[in-house]
Amino acid sequence: MTLQYQSGLLITGTNSDRTGGTWTNLAAGWKFLETDTLNLYYWTGTAWLNVIGSTASFQNTHPGIKKTGSYFGSAYPNATNNSCSGILNTLWTFINVGTNTASGITRNALSGINGGMAATWTNGGAGGSQCGFRISPTVAITQRDYNPRLDFKIKLTLGTTMRAGIGFLGSTAGPLAGVEPAGSLAAVMFWLDTSVDANWHILQNLNSATSDKTTIANVATADTNAHVFSIRAVNGSSKFQYYYGGAVDGPPTESSTWVDINTTIPSATSGLNIYVWTENIGATAPGLNWYWAGFVQDV
Repeated sequence: MTLQYQSGLLITGTNSDRTGGTWTNLAAGWKFLETDTLNLYYWTGTAWLNVIGSTASFQNTHPGIKKTGSYFGSAYPNATNNSCSGILNTLWTFINVGTNTASGITRNALSGINGGMAATWTNGGAGGSQCGFRISPTVAITQRDYNPRLDFKIKLTLGTTMRAGIGFLGSTAGPLAGVEPAGSLAAVMFWLDTSVDANWHILQNLNSATSDKTTIANVATADTNAHVFSIRAVNGSSKFQYYYGGAVDGPPTESSTWVDINTTIPSATSGLNIYVWTENIGATAPGLNWYWAGFVQDV
């Protein structure tokens, strides 16, 4: 086939045309579309780099098929009664410390964002009781350079006398009671401790003895309405971001307000798992309704 030079720095021809040609005088930036293989190559100035096709170096290292998982409030998300899909399936285990009650699935017959089906559990009256769920494989499910994103819809039944965590924690064990959960660990999560104040904070850490809970000192004041809690990594910019929403019953979009978390964060390769739980720090019994969750990462 005769080589054809198209507009937009594009050459078309066969594989033999490309491999048998002399390109030393060609400026970088040209593309070559092989009409017999449909592979696309990019000229670097010294060589043709395969960018689309069965042997593409980019596709071999990152095929672009994101790994996803989701949960909806129709069953408890654990290995024996699992309503999770994708990479979240069968990986959940209970956080069950002290006295607490699992109430099964609740139909919240309420209007707006508070309505819908949710998994419900309540901490007992004894201080230090914990209940919730965590991802518990033998190896951490994600890390920052996988660009993980986590979306939860959560409703607290109390906004006082409790601690609560939602997000990523570099552990395969249950969270410690009575203290911050991320001491000497990697972490980035929403964190509420009403013995300190009534605000959701971002708790972040990279293996320091004490986590950073002051850089983002007030995400929002905790209440008993359902909210969307989202955290995502943007590894190319060496940061995480969070979103907190109360008016839209769904995950945020690119046009939503995402806030950067770019100090004291997990390294690109620190292992992270997913946690959501409450802890009782008073005589009353806080609880948690979990409507849905979504998770996505690159690999």
